[in-house]
Order: sequence, then C-alpha cells, then structure tokens
Amino acid sequence: MGSKFISTGEAAKKLGVSDQTILNWIDAGKLKAERTIGGHYRLNIDQFRTSEDQDAAFDSYFDRMHRKDSLLHSSRTLPA
Repeated sequence: MGSKFISTGEAAKKLGVSDQTILNWIDAGKLKAERTIGGHYRLNIDQFRTSEDQDAAFDSYFDRMHRKDSLLHSSRTLPA
C-alpha cells in the first residue's frame, strides 16, 4: 500500500498550529516534506502520531467550541 500525503494546511489542522508554523518546521528540518510539481509541500502522514479516530474527535471538539463561541458572540449587543 502506498503512503498517504497531506497538505501543509491539513498538517496544521492535525497539529493545531498555523500553516506558517508548518512551513517554518519544514524549513528548520523538523518535518519532512516533498514538493509537488506546482511547488506545494506534501507531508507523509506516517510522521504524525494521531489516528483518524483521534482526528475525528479533535474535529468534533473544535466544531462544538466554534459553535459555542459563535453563539456567545452573536448574543452580545454593542453599546449605542
């Protein structure tokens, strides 16, 4: 079975950091990445230690937090 590769954005989401942090880590040699013909980085998913089930739980948690945050901000009224 071939290796699966992910984008820098997917890696950032998986690790809970910014896209720029991923790029910095690639430049510093902390993460291994390959470039596509178009010049974009792709990272082998095998270098990350979370499972797809963990990723789904993480996504679910952040979706719930985002909804709560959105509700909190939408219920605030601005002073006149």
